[in-house]
Amino acid sequence: MPEFLCEVNFLQFDFTGKRCAVLGLGISNLPLIDFLLDRGALVSARDQKSVDETDPRIAAWLARGVEFVTGDGYLDGIRADYVFRSPGIRPDLPGIAAAVQNGAVLTSEMELFFALCPAKIFAVTGSDGKTTTTTLTYKLLEAESAKEGKGRRVFVGGNIGAPLLPRLAEMRADDFAVVELSSFYLDILKDRLYCESRNGLKRRSAQTALFLILDAMTRLYAPILPFTCDEIWQAMPHRAEDDARNVVLNEMVKPYAAYALSADEMAKWDTLIALRSDVNSVLEAARADKRIGKALEAHVVLTANDDESRAAVAAVKDLNLAELFIVSDVAVDEPARADSVTGTGERFSGLHIEVRNADGVKCPRCWMHSTRADAEGLCPRCAAVLAELSAEE
Repeated sequence: MPEFLCEVNFLQFDFTGKRCAVLGLGISNLPLIDFLLDRGALVSARDQKSVDETDPRIAAWLARGVEFVTGDGYLDGIRADYVFRSPGIRPDLPGIAAAVQNGAVLTSEMELFFALCPAKIFAVTGSDGKTTTTTLTYKLLEAESAKEGKGRRVFVGGNIGAPLLPRLAEMRADDFAVVELSSFYLDILKDRLYCESRNGLKRRSAQTALFLILDAMTRLYAPILPFTCDEIWQAMPHRAEDDARNVVLNEMVKPYAAYALSADEMAKWDTLIALRSDVNSVLEAARADKRIGKALEAHVVLTANDDESRAAVAAVKDLNLAELFIVSDVAVDEPARADSVTGTGERFSGLHIEVRNADGVKCPRCWMHSTRADAEGLCPRCAAVLAELSAEE
């Protein structure tokens, strides 16, 4: 946790005169700007996408002295005491790294909420069922609190709804806050772990990545959670050079430089994450409109109407967009249909997004819809994997 958060007196921390850079003008960072301004901060709001100065909220911030930095160089020249980044912005980008090297504290809206929240927090994340688990936890706590009759309140937010930072003043020490946290990597990974060929490159690559993450986290947390981390260490596989007796008998991991992506590759993934955020907004609208249930029931159409969105779609066209958006199919510049739910991108305003029910049969194994299903309803990928498994028996 950043040093300044460790010393916070709930809702009394004075940001007066502190330079705060807010990176990314997504849903969670908008109330953060108001929060910082109300506490005397000097705020610069930075985003790759330009802002509309006629928007009442933007105009109000400009009147309160907020500096807006937009465009491709939005991370250049950050001079700040605290840098609040959106989850979709990598912390190792050169502009952010330079700010930290110059003394800035790198943190986030969610980390600030966790540090200041007086209520007991229940944080939920994972590869599947996060929203269901968050909702059930919220409902159970709400029912129990009502039964107690002591006025204990339950708040819910994060990825499941509105940010909770603006509601801090309403919370008390005996309240509960249920927060859904994002898990981008786990979300897109589960299909290849569950459904790809057992010894195929995709699945083995995913297993290797998860092992490296678990290995590093277990070693890093061992000094503060020794018993928990040692239980994990005893249950997980090890390399030949590891000391399997206890996690604390091993050295910390070194950076995995051999796996580092190039700057161009990282830029491609940044674009993909921004596109995915825009697509998710329309998927949520389609779910709310009862057009689809789960995202895997969806067919997504992307139509780029300006140079920025065309460049973004072109940059990721070689990626498996259906897998990364967790839908059944993705098409580009496909004719519109009347039964689609439509929307425009927040990050890419020239991007027109359509969501409708995917054609074909729902595969009983991976749940993706396919127009090339076999007699048992299996999609070509799952049919091939099952045939391979049968041959191995």
